[in-house]
Amino acid sequence: MRRPGPVLGAALRPLGVAYGLAMAARNRLYDAGALRTMRLAAPVLSVGNLTVGGTGKTPAVAAIVRRLVRRGARPGILSRGYRGQGGASDESHELAAVLPGVPHVLDPDRVRGGARLIERGADVVVLDDGFQHRRLGRDLDLVLVDAMDPFGGGRTLPAGGLREPIPGLARADLVLLTRSDRVDAERRAEIWRRVEREREGLPRIEARHAPRALLDPATGAERPAENLRGRRVALFSGIGNPDAFEATVRSLGAAIEFHRRFPDHHPFRDGEIRALRSAAGDLPLLTTGKDATRVESRLAPPWWVLRIEFEFLAGADAIEAALDRFVEKRPRGPQNAST
Repeated sequence: MRRPGPVLGAALRPLGVAYGLAMAARNRLYDAGALRTMRLAAPVLSVGNLTVGGTGKTPAVAAIVRRLVRRGARPGILSRGYRGQGGASDESHELAAVLPGVPHVLDPDRVRGGARLIERGADVVVLDDGFQHRRLGRDLDLVLVDAMDPFGGGRTLPAGGLREPIPGLARADLVLLTRSDRVDAERRAEIWRRVEREREGLPRIEARHAPRALLDPATGAERPAENLRGRRVALFSGIGNPDAFEATVRSLGAAIEFHRRFPDHHPFRDGEIRALRSAAGDLPLLTTGKDATRVESRLAPPWWVLRIEFEFLAGADAIEAALDRFVEKRPRGPQNAST
């Protein structure tokens, strides 16, 4: 998300303060039981964050789901859905590509959506982008903090990038620092000190978004991401953190001719796609998995998709132990949709 500049941010600060107070009051009502939390007949794991846009939830969800499958669980993914086409979101298309066969329900009523997943055979539910959604109870809250922009400028929406005040981290069961390879050890320690002011005793879990392959959508062929070294490419993206995408491509040794940046979840129009192809000429265009779902077959080759996977750099044992405990909560007998 592109946050307002200093002048506009200062003007919007009263609205941000009001929004933050409203979110804090809402959380207190849930904590006190004045607002009701609903439980499903299967355990729920939430993957969420404090800030808007670009913390890397989709690769994190994929990594968690793969680990649940390896433990013999039958996970289903539950999302609210956001600006999707044909009833599906960008993230759901991307997750379907990397997690074939895993059911994914999009429903703004996530209690209802979770019940649908259980009816489809899921025995654990992974709630995508669910930290601020308090109505659906969960058994494990995993909160992602992006090392490149951990706390949204310290201000709540619309003055900054926080969805709720930082003390909300007190509800987290685990905090995971994403893109931790993009900052130095001193900066990582500073972020963790801020996290631990709200939630003491958490293991320090850190990960990076590791580039794994280049996919050619025209043929379905994949090649190593390292093949970008020394290649001239043009980028386009409509994601929450385009800087991180560009930094990843540069780290692979590519020479970037230009990077056309669009708003997060941008619905690419035919004219924009033709303009991208014209600007790039014979150069390959490179984009993200999420953006590829909105371009599909309308972009003339050559163009590639950079496949990203989550790689734990520290605290992997803590994640594995938490997932072991989580899957033990699966129901052992016939299930009802909700309780």
